[in-house]
Amino acid sequence: MIHIKTSYHPSGRYTCMTRQDNDRFWKDLSGKLFGNTNRTDFYEEVGKLVKDLQSLSHLASYEDLASVLDS
Repeated sequence: MIHIKTSYHPSGRYTCMTRQDNDRFWKDLSGKLFGNTNRTDFYEEVGKLVKDLQSLSHLASYEDLASVLDS
C-alpha cells in the first residue's frame, strides 16, 4: 500500500511525497508534483495520482499538509 503526503514551503513551492508501508522515509515525486509553484496544476496532478491509486486499491492514506500550511 502507498501513502501520499503533500507539503508546502514558504517559498511558494508545493511537493508531493510517497512511501510504501514498509519504507522508513518519504520520497519526493517528480514532475509537476515536485517544487511546483502553481497550486492549481499541483492539485490537478495530486488528484490524478490519488484517483489512479484508489482505482488500483493501492492507496493507504492521503495527508494534505500543503493546504493547511499555505493559508
